[in-house]
Amino acid sequence: MNAKTCLLRRCPCLSPEVSDPGRRVRYAARRLRRRSVFWLVSTFALLACFSGCVEAPPPALTGITIVAVGDDGQPDLRFVARTTLGPPVPVIGVQPGSPPKTGTFLWNEPQSGRIHITLARGRQSFTFHTTEWVPHQRYVVALFLNEEAAPAFVVDTGGEGSSRAPAPLGLEAELLPPQQPAKVLVRGAFEVTLERLVYPLVEPQLDLVGPWRLRPDNIADRLGVIALHVRERTSHGSP
Repeated sequence: MNAKTCLLRRCPCLSPEVSDPGRRVRYAARRLRRRSVFWLVSTFALLACFSGCVEAPPPALTGITIVAVGDDGQPDLRFVARTTLGPPVPVIGVQPGSPPKTGTFLWNEPQSGRIHITLARGRQSFTFHTTEWVPHQRYVVALFLNEEAAPAFVVDTGGEGSSRAPAPLGLEAELLPPQQPAKVLVRGAFEVTLERLVYPLVEPQLDLVGPWRLRPDNIADRLGVIALHVRERTSHGSP
């Protein structure tokens, strides 16, 4: 190998093919395109790997509503409550754990009263508080997930054996269509089971919220408890 051949191999830009300025520009453009394609393919491969490796979080509890049911089996709008601050609808305060206890913080956003509680895997429980001046015998409690407008779970507290609960209350204080109660549902890669929902509780007597504020008002709250179980589903669709 002579010195000229060796120099051309080390410095391709000196070869006759790219010795003039026009050819040199086209040669550089081809190299740039090859590098751009390589980096583009590499970037897409990394993004695909990243999206496959990052797990989606479990669902979030984003709302609770209550509406009383009259003796005729229809919603009694004289008592409604929701996880939103502002009259005329009393607010529902939500605290972690059960049984209810004092000295525990509320999950509600202080200004709006709304909640966004990302559920953990496994069993977890919550206590909810509201204000009710005239107690009823039967209620429809609705739980909302992932900011959805329709409730994920609807429980008729006095309708044992009923195949369809009376109309639940929406988060905007509107009545929603009646729906069949469900205990288990799937959201993405997770299965959520409603294991327990009790409202109202007779004891204890606590005061954590008022009707229009997330602080005590010297009137005992009406309390309820919720227990949920979150399982991650396998690739075959079973827990």
